[in-house]
Amino acid sequence: MQIQTPNALAATAPAAKLSAVARDWSVKRPFVVGVDDTKEAYPALKYAAELSLVTGSRVHLVSALKPFHGIGAGSPSEERTAELRLELREVFLEDLLPTVVTPPVWTRIAKIGDAADILANEAHDIRAGMILIGAGRHGTVERILSRPTALRVIHKTDLPIVVVPRGSKPPATVVVGVDFSPASMFACRVAIDMLGGKGTLHLVHVQPLLPLPGEVWSVDLGKWEIEGTMDRLDEYVPDHALYPDIRVERASLSGDIASTIEKYALSVGADLVAVGSHGYNLAQRAMLGSVSAALLARPMQAVVVTRATET
Repeated sequence: MQIQTPNALAATAPAAKLSAVARDWSVKRPFVVGVDDTKEAYPALKYAAELSLVTGSRVHLVSALKPFHGIGAGSPSEERTAELRLELREVFLEDLLPTVVTPPVWTRIAKIGDAADILANEAHDIRAGMILIGAGRHGTVERILSRPTALRVIHKTDLPIVVVPRGSKPPATVVVGVDFSPASMFACRVAIDMLGGKGTLHLVHVQPLLPLPGEVWSVDLGKWEIEGTMDRLDEYVPDHALYPDIRVERASLSGDIASTIEKYALSVGADLVAVGSHGYNLAQRAMLGSVSAALLARPMQAVVVTRATET
């Protein structure tokens, strides 16, 4: 099925506030998949390979190896060791792909350095459409102080980041957390195209019980009134002429944003949750956490996080 860009959505978001990546984004661009030698990487690879059969996108495997900082740093022996490590990792990637559905086109590369930097830079260099990462296990303290790779990548790129837990499959039912911002508009656009032209799209607006910091999930409080919210959700409905096989449901709820979205997604059997990210500083993260960080902590289904504002 041919994937089309939902121009009705793109026209709704304030163009001046959208990044160049969000304005020009296409699901047909390459998928960058972060792969290491742990079992958490496999679901992301499988997910990307299966989704590429719908989109026709190239799957680009990227593996980052931690650098060694030994006594012989910079010596010929260390350089040779680095070469051997890269060669072995590329052989590993070569052997890994046949264990999943083979995508139409795939490439691979291994580099030494910080995983978040390598993934973000590689995605930029090949003009990727999204970055996919397997869901790991992270405790609260680790999430706040060191941040897992997915959260670090989110702050280094404007591309959609898809975090994939075990058992995930390309979506047939998607829940989009809507806060009427350019970031959530971008998230909705990505989610629609990941459906591949058919499925169910749930547009969910959650009014928080407590006010949030200005940069996070923030809109004019007047827009959070229940009356009129359902009408505003119509801005996110894809053009029926382009997507006749996508069914749309709307919901206006109240409560803690992340947990309310999680519970709603479970209640409708969602395969994917999509949200926009606005970013926290360290103090805000420590006290409140963020919607995207909370959803990524222990995802029950794949989660896609987008950014859409210029930084």
